[in-house]
Amino acid sequence: MDDDKTKQTDGNMARPEPRNLRVIQSARVTPNMHRVTLGGDGLDGFPAGQSGGYVKLMLTGPDGGRPLVRTYTIRNQSDGGIAVDFALHGSDQDSPVPRQTGRSTRRLVT
Repeated sequence: MDDDKTKQTDGNMARPEPRNLRVIQSARVTPNMHRVTLGGDGLDGFPAGQSGGYVKLMLTGPDGGRPLVRTYTIRNQSDGGIAVDFALHGSDQDSPVPRQTGRSTRRLVT
């Protein structure tokens, strides 16, 4: 990963800088699963071969409040994006996915 995408914390491990990504595809896979593909310039320098790895997404909190940080598994990675599956529980109102997929950018912490 590019050095400019990582920052040193007070320990010995470097923490990646957040990346701004765009939703490039969004589709309901099953009644209880929604797949979102994220890409754009923010994916530059993202390491290859991360299918099965994980990412942390910063999603807009309820009523635009404090962001929610959630960990998701990368379902698939291609040259142009990474696909993440969201399990839907209860009504669509209970999930951040329907609220998030209409917006153009997301914060991603790898």
